[in-house]
Amino acid sequence: MSTTVYTSESHLCHLRGLIKPGAYEVTVDHFWLNMLIHYFGPRYIFEREAYSRAGVHLRRMNVTMKNFRANGFRRVFVVEAKRLPKSKRYRWDKVFRQLAKYMREVQRDTGGLQTIYGIAAVGDRVRFYEMDCRGNRAGIAAAYPRSTTNPRTLGINTDAGVIHDYLLAIRHEISNGLNTH
Repeated sequence: MSTTVYTSESHLCHLRGLIKPGAYEVTVDHFWLNMLIHYFGPRYIFEREAYSRAGVHLRRMNVTMKNFRANGFRRVFVVEAKRLPKSKRYRWDKVFRQLAKYMREVQRDTGGLQTIYGIAAVGDRVRFYEMDCRGNRAGIAAAYPRSTTNPRTLGINTDAGVIHDYLLAIRHEISNGLNTH
């Protein structure tokens, strides 16, 4: 678990540099998997291409992170990543719908025990979301941080300070149980 900005880490700079138009989706997956490991550290379980529901082998989340709550490891963070399109046009509606579906499944599987965090990444762009567990029976994913109505589109190369602050704030909420209700 680190507090250094990811742009100062050589392995993350290398992975970030691989995200170019035409690069495979797995490149984006690897970047975000390593970002979560960098920010959250060894007390968590990180998964890539995890099935969204036990027994359902058709849908896989790109990257997930589990923490220990209520006598078991539970998913608390979901990343849905897409490759950087050659046209530079981002299909946020599609990636958001898929992310929100996975977040709802995670929340349902955990019994609404804790707020679920999500990242929608399209190439070198990213949006942060959360699904509050308090009174959110419909499973609605909202922009993160809570003070915003619409998700802010951030660039991993241009908005490192903001992304860093978001990940530190989410780490603080999860590590201190502030997302458990």
